[in-house]
Amino acid sequence: MKAPHEPQISRYLRWLRLNRQRSFDTYDALWQWSVTDLDGFWQSLWDYFEIESPTPPTRALAESRTPDAVWFPGTQLNYARQVFRHADAAHGADLPAILFRNERLQDAGRTLSLSWPELRREVASLAVALRSMGVQRHDRVAAYLPNAPQTVVAFLACASLGAVWSVCSPDMEAPAVLARFRQIAPKVLIACDGTTHGGRDHDRLPLVHALLDGLPSVGHVVIWPCLDKDAEVDEFARPGRRAYDLRPMLAGNPDFEPEWLPFDHPLWIVYASGASDRPEPIVHGHGGIVLEMLKLNTLHNNLGASVDTGDRFHWTSSTGRVMWNLQIGGLLGGTTLCLFDGHPAGSTEAPDWTRLWQFVGETGVTFFGASAAFHTGVMQADIDLGRTTDLSTLRAVGSAGTPLSSACHDWLWQQLPPVNGQLIWITSIVGSTDIAGAFVGGLPTLPNVRGEVQCRCLGAAIETRSTPDDGAGVLVCTQPMPSMPRGFWRDGEDAVWAHGGRIRLVPHPEHGYTGAVLADRSDRPEAGPATV
Repeated sequence: MKAPHEPQISRYLRWLRLNRQRSFDTYDALWQWSVTDLDGFWQSLWDYFEIESPTPPTRALAESRTPDAVWFPGTQLNYARQVFRHADAAHGADLPAILFRNERLQDAGRTLSLSWPELRREVASLAVALRSMGVQRHDRVAAYLPNAPQTVVAFLACASLGAVWSVCSPDMEAPAVLARFRQIAPKVLIACDGTTHGGRDHDRLPLVHALLDGLPSVGHVVIWPCLDKDAEVDEFARPGRRAYDLRPMLAGNPDFEPEWLPFDHPLWIVYASGASDRPEPIVHGHGGIVLEMLKLNTLHNNLGASVDTGDRFHWTSSTGRVMWNLQIGGLLGGTTLCLFDGHPAGSTEAPDWTRLWQFVGETGVTFFGASAAFHTGVMQADIDLGRTTDLSTLRAVGSAGTPLSSACHDWLWQQLPPVNGQLIWITSIVGSTDIAGAFVGGLPTLPNVRGEVQCRCLGAAIETRSTPDDGAGVLVCTQPMPSMPRGFWRDGEDAVWAHGGRIRLVPHPEHGYTGAVLADRSDRPEAGPATV
């Protein structure tokens, strides 16, 4: 039996009572306060999570408008600083920052572990190397990398300098990658030589050449030889372009601290489908992402600092999807990440849908997230999870995009061990790339109703518009949120987004909360992304 620990939302509610003299009888009452007193709610998160700034905030929301809201004016922070504030305590408890397997490691039953001090040292080493190339604030660094610790290091190094990160997964072909990276004119490209996926090695060096041919702005290319350890990088050097091997760039031990940056300083560029065929490059800021990730992962996904809870977080995703950003955001709260790179079923010729569950059990994952399609596929494969591996550490299962079907809900409850005598918590989240977060999500203290997303997320003022007779309308968010995009990179205009999917809100007055059912699921907004 797992030792119970107090839900993170309960800790936050107690903090509100003691420090803000605010009490709420129901979750709906808490949510209503969070979307009407925007200044009070978001300031409470800043204080609760003890966000550091050399200039403390005078108020959370200086100008409340959608778009163009002004959040936490005058403050400074850095995503990487928030991550590394957990390093000493976690390392003192002998807890890793990252546990990692790819398909080869999974076949060998081996797990690579990266400690918090090593993560911090490698980030500093690469940041100093990037600075020596002339990388500075606002410069774009593009990455063509798998879901591995080195990718996390590269992202945090960019964030430390105030450079703007953008990543595509190595399973994407050159035209799709160039459609994204050409719009942002990167100064540096960090790329792998290949990956192992679906039981086969995939050489990506020819594709890296194609990327460089299509990106004349790149003056420095960094190659990570993760497939062929003897790969030569000099073939990528040209007049006006230098080439480097990533491995020695991670080996230094410099004296380095992440820079203090304005709250809305650009952190990364992600891409969403728009009204046109061209992917829309969406910019998010450091401060808004720090707050959204802490709110979503801590309060809604119930993930605590591993030193307090023992949590280990895994969400199956490639680097090209925003769920990768969500998973990496677990570091902001001091949670150990368990990364897996590869096909979830191993070989595509002889798929084994127990492989990812074996990874979950053998690395001690406590929160396992995946798409609803993955969970449904495992159910349809008629897998007996109880015979697959020891899943006794698991206490929550997440699903992204759509709620699980009632049948899949029941199947997971039947297959997975209870948690402290109760059915395991199954939570669905629905959000968007545009806010790098969720509009509706879960809460461990609310009833788990089959086929429903449990609640409207705190701070997300969602409504339905154009509601037809079936009660399902277009999901919109009517109030600003700090993680709403700073704009599109190419035009610099700020904007917000209507989800475009149809949703029906389901009140549960007897329990004091409102769930949600998606009538359909379309990631293409009716009016294009970032519009209301």
